[in-house]
Amino acid sequence: MNGIVQVSSGGGTRTVPLSAYLRADAEERAQTDARDWIKALRSIPIDGRSMRDRFTSGDDSLWWFSELYLHKEQAVLTAMRTLAALDALIEREQPAALSWRSGDAVTHWVACARASRHGLRLECEAAAAELRTLERRLRARAHTLRLTDARGGAGRRLRRATVAAFVHRAFVNAPEGAAAGERYIGRVLTAIESGLPPGDLQVIVVGPRRSFRNRRWWDPVTGSDEGLVPIESIGIGRSPMDREVWASRHRHLEALEASEPLRRHAIIDGTDCWPVIRAQLVGVIWLQWPWSVRAMDRAGAALDAIAPRVALTYAEAGGWGRALALEARRRSVPLVGIQHGFIYRHWLNYIHAPDELEPSRAHPADRGFPRPALTLVFDRYAEQHLRMRAHFPPEAIKVVGSAERDALIATARSLTSADRASLRRHLGVASDRPIVLCATKFTEARDVLPALSGAIRALPHVHMIIKAHPAETTDGYTPFVAENISVVPAGEALADLLAVTDVVATVNSTVAVDALALGVPAVSIGQPNNLSPFVEAGAMLGADTEGAIASALTRLLSDQHLRADVIRKGRALIGADVDGAATENAATAVLALATRTADPEARPC
Repeated sequence: MNGIVQVSSGGGTRTVPLSAYLRADAEERAQTDARDWIKALRSIPIDGRSMRDRFTSGDDSLWWFSELYLHKEQAVLTAMRTLAALDALIEREQPAALSWRSGDAVTHWVACARASRHGLRLECEAAAAELRTLERRLRARAHTLRLTDARGGAGRRLRRATVAAFVHRAFVNAPEGAAAGERYIGRVLTAIESGLPPGDLQVIVVGPRRSFRNRRWWDPVTGSDEGLVPIESIGIGRSPMDREVWASRHRHLEALEASEPLRRHAIIDGTDCWPVIRAQLVGVIWLQWPWSVRAMDRAGAALDAIAPRVALTYAEAGGWGRALALEARRRSVPLVGIQHGFIYRHWLNYIHAPDELEPSRAHPADRGFPRPALTLVFDRYAEQHLRMRAHFPPEAIKVVGSAERDALIATARSLTSADRASLRRHLGVASDRPIVLCATKFTEARDVLPALSGAIRALPHVHMIIKAHPAETTDGYTPFVAENISVVPAGEALADLLAVTDVVATVNSTVAVDALALGVPAVSIGQPNNLSPFVEAGAMLGADTEGAIASALTRLLSDQHLRADVIRKGRALIGADVDGAATENAATAVLALATRTADPEARPC
């Protein structure tokens, strides 16, 4: 939500950001409502069939890709946030008039539509024009991407292998090789490779050379793959499914526009958001569906060429992963998904209703959500999430640990007393002062950092070290520097900091979860957030106001019984039985599955 409005009331006229009126509880509801709204779309009737059944590519529903686009673009979430924020603004300020100053097209339209319900006027004509411009840009981008994609590949020959791994090109350090150079699961790939005959692991890279944050439009046609095997190099032509989904784009949009149930669904909390939803559907039809079918074609061609006993990826929940899962299932090749990051509780990609995993009653050829045959997860918390909120069967999940967490813990525990004393001198903290490590994104914590810094200043015997997030500089944190508050750059070794830390303070950072494994408790501020389940389970303390934060920190630093209880509950939540051998555990699970499926008749579907 990015909107600035001018408020005129009895107290005068001032310019305010809408985000200032979005309370934490309203943000929580917006996250849940947006996800539920998107999920409900699959059952909306279109031409007499559910959206899941109406739009398919061959036997497969395109719904699995549609929800990803809507979730990632966050237009529905922005609409929910805007409704809540504008209602709160009007209730608090009682404005006589509102004027739009700046912001994104979605926030602008929803704010205009909502304001009219309160008898206030904003520039709705301008907002509608912005949405039309957004649609034109989406269509133009789709044509550009399709022309770029039409160049095909070099027709590189893929070798047959027992295991085929699909990883994102943007996260591979090419000089180190596709296996060892992979940022997320390189250790696991190397261990798998060592358990196979030479050349029996084939690594395919997918996606652009840059991550989405740094991507440029010319990236697909420039640069070198430096010995890697990109999936685009398979050199397949346009498939009939590819051509059909592109040729039908106008007809598909007309069908959606003609659906009265869909138009009613676009009325959110009494406000007609259809222009916003329509622009999103243009993106789904013009961008997401053609790309998805093309991804399925390439994933299928790669699997046909490699003929693996097992395929694996860490991107199983995203667009490429779902395309791969559909094609692997079609060929009875078991797919292994490997967890590579924290599974956030509102992440639609990992939340499924039971009916989603079942074949469609009206279209039985659709075999349901394309989940992996096996998902390897870090801990019991992730396992519980997949069982309770994604409805994966128990046999489809295996806890193996986190290779990155293992390395972090090993490094921290290897430090001697002399090493820790040296680190304290390097950080400028006396040996008798407790250390609170604040590890959080500034963009997530900016509203609660004043309360946190105030709490620390009220505890002069405590020193807080703020570690800048890897995606940010130290600039945002600098105003909070005090006699007992210092800031270190993102490059400061996390294992070193945790080795001398007594309590972690954060909003959403998974550093708090890693710290639990080291026996370091945490306070999560800015509740509710992604760590709320840990707070609710007593595995962390939650606090937001300056006094509450100071109290929570003091209790964890001085009450050894409380400290031990929080750590015990935290370890129980993530699983205290993780043995520090995550790399070996994951590799063993993959190789065991490859052995079991050596006989094609034994391969799970």
